[in-house]
Amino acid sequence: HPPTLSQAPARRAAPRGIAPRRPIAVAAAALPVTPTSECLVGPDLWAAAAAAGAAKAAAPLGRVLPLGILAGVFIGFGASLAFSVGGTLTGATHPALQRLVFGAYGFPMGLLAIAVLGGELFTGNAFAFFAALAEKKTTLKPVLVRAALTWVANGLGVALVAALLSVG
Repeated sequence: HPPTLSQAPARRAAPRGIAPRRPIAVAAAALPVTPTSECLVGPDLWAAAAAAGAAKAAAPLGRVLPLGILAGVFIGFGASLAFSVGGTLTGATHPALQRLVFGAYGFPMGLLAIAVLGGELFTGNAFAFFAALAEKKTTLKPVLVRAALTWVANGLGVALVAALLSVG
């Protein structure tokens, strides 16, 4: 049997006026271990990218446009966050700290929003499209159409954020 927390070695006595803690009797083996993510490497990563690229190349244009704009909006808000948080540190602190805060709070937050909430970002699609083309899972025409549409939609999303921030 695995040891439980109640079988742990005795601790020092609690200070005067404080009741001693009672150990929790939970078996260590009772706690389930579940993987938090699946990390693909090498050929598995390439195969998954090729499959994703083929699916993205076949996606309806009516889906690509709004998701591309959404991704651009997320990147635009990330850039705004970088300038508003990291840009305010100039002259007040060490230049390296200013660059660290500028880079740590802006673009990564935009990427996180895309990863969690969804969106079609040109740079991520470029890798998936290349893998799909290399594995002959799609043809050039749908890739070029969707890549161009995603690129334009990302730019529209960023421009929308810039316009909203300049007005307000």
